[in-house]
Parts: sequence; C-alpha cells; structure tokens
Amino acid sequence: MDAGIVWLIGTAEDVVVAEVERLLTNDAAHAATAEAVNPYGDGRAAAPCAAAIRQLLGWMSGCRRSARDSRRRLTATSLPISSA
Repeated sequence: MDAGIVWLIGTAEDVVVAEVERLLTNDAAHAATAEAVNPYGDGRAAAPCAAAIRQLLGWMSGCRRSARDSRRRLTATSLPISSA
C-alpha cells in the first residue's frame, strides 16, 4: 500500500534536510502529502480506547482481591456473560 505520506529516507543529515526542504518549498509535494489519507488512522483512537478501559475497569470492580494470594491475583466474583 502506498499512501504517499511516509518515506524511509534513513538518518543521513543531507538526505533528511533535502526531503524537508522539498516538502517546504515544493507546493505540489506538500499538497500531495497534506491531502493523503493516513494509513495509521485518523488520530481519534484515544476515545474508544479510554471507553474500553473504563468498561474493563468497571467489570473488574466486580472482582475482589484474595488476601491469601501473595501475588495479589484478582479473583472473579462474577463473570459477565456475552451473547456475541
């Protein structure tokens, strides 16, 4: 897949400087990069991740810690049943 927004250019200073200068001075290259669809997502993953963590922690509040377990393992008192 080639989205046109990521290039593997290495760490050579002259190559990095040349690529940055190309994007800053070549309007067509900059526009193509700025308008490309990011293959890594839309930058909005944090909200669904936080919701999933809140849901998981809510389920874990139904668990209790076993005082006899030196590793402090969680012991489930009730497990959610999913129909999916």
